[in-house]
Amino acid sequence: MREVKVRLAVVERLCLPDLGLPQIIVREMAYLQFRMVSETIALGCLLVHEDIPATQGPKFRKEYNADVLLKKLDGLHPDFYPKPMLRTEIAPGRLSFNGINPAEAMPKTELMALYAKLGDKLHKGSLKNLLKQQPAKQNDIIERDVRPIAQKFYKLLSLHLIMRLGGTDNFICLMQNPEDGGDVQVAYAEAHSGPDGE
Repeated sequence: MREVKVRLAVVERLCLPDLGLPQIIVREMAYLQFRMVSETIALGCLLVHEDIPATQGPKFRKEYNADVLLKKLDGLHPDFYPKPMLRTEIAPGRLSFNGINPAEAMPKTELMALYAKLGDKLHKGSLKNLLKQQPAKQNDIIERDVRPIAQKFYKLLSLHLIMRLGGTDNFICLMQNPEDGGDVQVAYAEAHSGPDGE
């Protein structure tokens, strides 16, 4: 999570106008960071779900492709992907965690599609395609192609829950804990029934 936090901070810095970088170059550098963030998310999910015996084999351990890893994990545990949460203090020292609108965060299917798209965009392509290309327009590339993706990653990961297989034990991860100097915080949470057995 610390690596993801650093990479997203790099993207934020790249988008600042005082750097004077061409927006096309900013987009390319941001796309590389987004691709690495996607792979880090997929590898993090694999790490959290290493209690599933199938994840111990070489098909998982040697894989780096985010799309492939996410598809394989989905086949083993459909709820493996991070679930974005909102934290609300309901009383001093008592917190409530609720889900947020999934449309605001990076859904699993969109991350998989994005990962493939980013791979294509990080190559110049063939000479035929290069000769066909129109000069890129500079205005609004960052606002159209970079910031929305970064925001979806933030919405997904700022505070999220990962449910392990069986749903009885979970991890809650906070990207920046304001009470700890902005560091990453991870907590283990066991699901248990309430006083009425619910």
